[in-house]
Amino acid sequence: MKSFNKNIGALAVFFLAIVIGLSSCRQEEDFLRVRMFSPVLKSNLESINNEIVVNLMPFSDAVGYHIEVSRDSFSTVEYSYVSDSSYTVIGEETVGEELFWNTRYQIQVRAIADKEEYNSNVSDLGTIRTQTFPSNLINPSPFDVTDKAARVTWEQAGAAITGVKAFDPDDLRLEHPILEDEVSDSDSDNGEKIFSGLEPEKTYQIAIYSGETLRGWTNFTTKPADIDPNAPGVIDITDLDDPFALNAAFEMAADGDIILLKYGNFYHIPSADLNKSITVQAQLGFGEQKAIIETTDADSDWNIPDGVSIDFIRFKNVELRGLTSKHYVFNSNRSNTSIGEITFEDCRLHTFRSVARLRGAITVGAFSIKNSIVYNLPDDNAVARFEGGPVGTILFENSTFYQCRRVLRSSTSAERIDFTSCTFSEAPRHNDSSYIFDFGSNDVSGGVGITNCIFGRGWNNSSTEPEEYTSRGFSFGDNTNVSATNSFKTGDFVWSHDGEMLTPLTYSGSIEDLWEKPQEGDFNFKDKGFSGAFNCGDPRWRIEL
Repeated sequence: MKSFNKNIGALAVFFLAIVIGLSSCRQEEDFLRVRMFSPVLKSNLESINNEIVVNLMPFSDAVGYHIEVSRDSFSTVEYSYVSDSSYTVIGEETVGEELFWNTRYQIQVRAIADKEEYNSNVSDLGTIRTQTFPSNLINPSPFDVTDKAARVTWEQAGAAITGVKAFDPDDLRLEHPILEDEVSDSDSDNGEKIFSGLEPEKTYQIAIYSGETLRGWTNFTTKPADIDPNAPGVIDITDLDDPFALNAAFEMAADGDIILLKYGNFYHIPSADLNKSITVQAQLGFGEQKAIIETTDADSDWNIPDGVSIDFIRFKNVELRGLTSKHYVFNSNRSNTSIGEITFEDCRLHTFRSVARLRGAITVGAFSIKNSIVYNLPDDNAVARFEGGPVGTILFENSTFYQCRRVLRSSTSAERIDFTSCTFSEAPRHNDSSYIFDFGSNDVSGGVGITNCIFGRGWNNSSTEPEEYTSRGFSFGDNTNVSATNSFKTGDFVWSHDGEMLTPLTYSGSIEDLWEKPQEGDFNFKDKGFSGAFNCGDPRWRIEL
């Protein structure tokens, strides 16, 4: 009996030792265990239609993966769910509703362990845009909107388009139309509908339908309110097709009046002396062709006479062009003449020796070119040349300049010059005395600022010279401060003199690598990976985020 009891005791001690040993091993394993590494992608994020594919490197210790989705960089979380697989598709089956089309989403993930303390840290997987809804709707150009209407166009494919609807920009699921209209048979056959009743300076989502079937949608943003042709101080000549109507209207205008031109019409530059403040502006309209103002053999520029004091001269939404490249918009050599402001806004300016050449004792308070395109100025002047009295401020903003021998030239001082969000290419002309910005030894007291600009190579317009593009940069007085911010030059633009300060950043490729057809005036970005494609150059060419 004693022997049996001894055996029982020995067995108990033996099993107790085993239990203690196993427990000790488990404690040691738990002690050695650490938090899982942050998940990484096995392959890049991928969008298929309006779904997002996430393919992670699998973790053997993970029991799941916590996926979070945002549209505002995780200021808020749009969707959150746990996948039991390292491969998951973010879409209606996983989050309960369809993702939006053509929308940027941010994705982050955490690997889940069997115990919370071993969960991984959050891993940022990046941003991806879902695909564009498959549609025959044509994306609008800036010429497809006015202040109160949109020109909606589509390709003829599939069922006929029968209706158009407008939605607020935050109605992302297109559930509550604020305007709708039927499409006539003729409009459907033409693939075009003028959709009216919109408000100025407002963004709409405009969608096309075949019956109740959605065929596509995109954003349209209307322009600021057009001028009321019946308002005081407005001379409306939109119902006149006479090319001399602008001159007649100017002769009858009072100081400070607005002359309203018909969109797309042709006018001669006035022969009457420019001796009073005036705004020449075209009404809003559809299509790329603005109202045209052209010089003539008899009037190679608009003459500014001696001794006048003009508050402002403004051109808006017009195309100004020379009959030949020897002509000007302004070419005056006068004494005792002052102009408070000269402004070109939303204009096309081309085929001139110079847009403005002001000599003698002409003083200018402010000169600006905004939201405009300037090209084909091959001769020995510049876009703007000041040879008279002092100039106040000079502003080139949101504009494109190409194939210009010089951009700015002056033999007088100025208070401040700013080049902001502009695209320059084939300017200045290469390998001669032409500077892109030439003030000689004259100072700009408030300095020169160059912000968000891109400079392409110089202009070689010779049919006999080799393909060389070396160009001069700028020339200002020694006391002029020149600063450049977020501005680039292309790799084929070689400055031969004082240019590096203009462009501290270099894009390695050529103008043909960076832009679609720069020599034809198409500066849409070919290289979508260019770091300045979202915030540099003329905004009309930028890639939208």
